[in-house]
Amino acid sequence: MHRFLILIGFLIIKTRLETVCPAESSNEKCSKLLSNLTIGSMENLDIEAAEALNKTCFELVDCYAEIDCEQAQKNKTFYQNLCERKELEMFETEACIKTFHSERKGKSFECMKDFEFFSKDESVRREAYTSGKSCFLEVTQNCSDLSINFIGKRFSHLVSIMARKTDEKSCEPIQDKLLSSQCSWELTELYDELTKQQTHALKSQIKGIVMQNLTEMCQDSKICLSTGCHVTERLTPVSEMCDNLNTPKQKLSNCLKSLVYSTDTLKKYKCTNMSDAKPNWYGSHSIEAYMFLTDKECVKTLIKAECEESIMEGIDEHWTEVGRVMAGASTN
Repeated sequence: MHRFLILIGFLIIKTRLETVCPAESSNEKCSKLLSNLTIGSMENLDIEAAEALNKTCFELVDCYAEIDCEQAQKNKTFYQNLCERKELEMFETEACIKTFHSERKGKSFECMKDFEFFSKDESVRREAYTSGKSCFLEVTQNCSDLSINFIGKRFSHLVSIMARKTDEKSCEPIQDKLLSSQCSWELTELYDELTKQQTHALKSQIKGIVMQNLTEMCQDSKICLSTGCHVTERLTPVSEMCDNLNTPKQKLSNCLKSLVYSTDTLKKYKCTNMSDAKPNWYGSHSIEAYMFLTDKECVKTLIKAECEESIMEGIDEHWTEVGRVMAGASTN
């Protein structure tokens, strides 16, 4: 079904021809190519048919490129962006690139550490994809047959896309979208690690897990987000979150969240009234676990014993904003 929808993208081409200069509208070659793109069903498109359609689309781009007219050149750029987007959709290459980006740390494929596939410098990226072709093919070997077929035949074309300079004026070019996908993996790792540290802030828990350097992860994420036009709107909330990582307020919040999620710890203290509490059907994280937060002195006792003592310095200032708000939210 999604291949049928690809046809819709090409149908808008017909309306473009009416706005071009006279030299272009009289070009029979371009008109014929235009008609070939909008004829026929796309429901049962096989590799051969997809390749034929793709070939016609780029021939149309070349046709416009040969016409010495400002509007024709604008259309050439428009169709190039359109053809490249549809090309990657038809051959499922965008999903394959996302898979490749997910392995950027080289955890599963050592060869990823040998090439600068994710450099912000387009010339460095080009060299990485060119000299690291075997690595790229190894990482993407489990992509769909359509993708593998496309990459095998059009690898140099794919390299030319991935090695282009990011367009600072528009998000239209496909390379901006492809390059931006790597930021999604940066953010996923950052949020996962942040969640772990927010709910494992007790002294006993810290000893049992390896904490990643969130400051470094934040910096990597912000750099990635600042250079991808498809993801820059996510930069502000990420920056705010990262700037507050080590504030007294955030440390207090992490400590309290960790206590709430640790029923066994709460049971050790009489003031929590949790000594006889039993896990409910959705686990130990229950409304009862929040109730000790209404008792400031009880909270101080637990923080001093179970969390970093430095957190005590911020409890009076941030108690109402953090502790009581958490307790109130649990009973609403």
